[in-house]
Amino acid sequence: MVVVSLHPELIDSILSLLCGTPSITECALVCHSWLPCARHYLWAPHKVLHLNRMQIAEFLRLLDSPESTLLMISFNTLSLSQWRPRHPDAVYSDDDPWRDTAVQNLLARNLSFPSITSLILEQVDCRTLSQKALASLRNNYQSVKELELRCIAFISSELCGILSALPALEKITFSRGIACQSVPSTVNSVQITHSRLSNLVFNTEILPSSIIRFFARTIRYTTGIATVETKIPMPREHKHDMFGACGELLETAGMSLRAFKFRPSYSIANDQNTGDAVSFTELIGFPRNPNLEEIEIGQPGFGEAAIISLIQGLKVNPKPALRRLKLGLEMLSGWEKWTKTWLLVDETLSRMSLEDPKLIIDIPPLESPSPFREWEGFDPEQKKVLEKAYFESSSDKVKSYLPRTMECWELEVVVFPF
Repeated sequence: MVVVSLHPELIDSILSLLCGTPSITECALVCHSWLPCARHYLWAPHKVLHLNRMQIAEFLRLLDSPESTLLMISFNTLSLSQWRPRHPDAVYSDDDPWRDTAVQNLLARNLSFPSITSLILEQVDCRTLSQKALASLRNNYQSVKELELRCIAFISSELCGILSALPALEKITFSRGIACQSVPSTVNSVQITHSRLSNLVFNTEILPSSIIRFFARTIRYTTGIATVETKIPMPREHKHDMFGACGELLETAGMSLRAFKFRPSYSIANDQNTGDAVSFTELIGFPRNPNLEEIEIGQPGFGEAAIISLIQGLKVNPKPALRRLKLGLEMLSGWEKWTKTWLLVDETLSRMSLEDPKLIIDIPPLESPSPFREWEGFDPEQKKVLEKAYFESSSDKVKSYLPRTMECWELEVVVFPF
């Protein structure tokens, strides 16, 4: 009797047609080699493989086991976590416990993850990775479309190498602290060209402005930058430099920019902080881009001066393609008393000739009756009643301030959940 062995890719292609049918369970029982592939289509296709430094060792032992039925195509998101990186100037000794090799050991296996479209690196110090590990990172993850870096340390040349080796990459996210060791980039210091990268998210309060300038100066974007989402971090003494870096990135994006989402780490431009209002006015004058479709100003919100700056910016630099505008209002700003400002907003927005625009007003949450105790010890049911009444009252107020806008905009009022 001749036993014919089908190629694994052919088996996968055939079984994929049975996904979600009762027959796939029968296929899982045919033979040992069919089990991993059938199992992949038996359960939900979206799977995350999260490995911290201790789990990596167990994962590698599982791969080496002759009884393993693990199939790499079972995962579309890979998350690797190691030690928290030290200061950028830290020098490692061979016996330093921070010099963990878990991620390096995994990468050094030169494993291929053909179905991985999202890669998360957390608490990884790229400066301690071997050349073999870096080469694996560059060569075996070419299907990755989204890259998230959480508390990462690197030098700019390594980051350039990784980005250029991910041809399918469309979105990169920086979250939590970033330690970067590099020579500051200069204007027009383009080092790489990327054909698909177009969405940049800086979602961390501990982010040096040099990182944003790196993306503004070092990369040429073939398809342009479509989305920029960023925070203005604390401490406040560094915010003006961050405003400048964000402005430079937006200028780099130019006419390709479609969405700008901006969330400060603290309330911006209240009446006592005119310097913030000036910096924000300069930022919101970002490229005179008529193609912008979405502007989002998130919580903890902007005060009256910043809202005025934004509306004046829209008057000076029209955005005929605008479809979505979200405004987060600052806590303790007395927004209910902005009589003249609401008149300006209503007049400006109602005169904009747009196609199906949507306005979202994000109001601050209900303040506790006892400011020093927050809601501690307060009856939960009574709190819900108060919050509902507050939301309904605030929604009615906002709508009364914007009667003309409501005639041509879809208006939604939300409460930011702290």
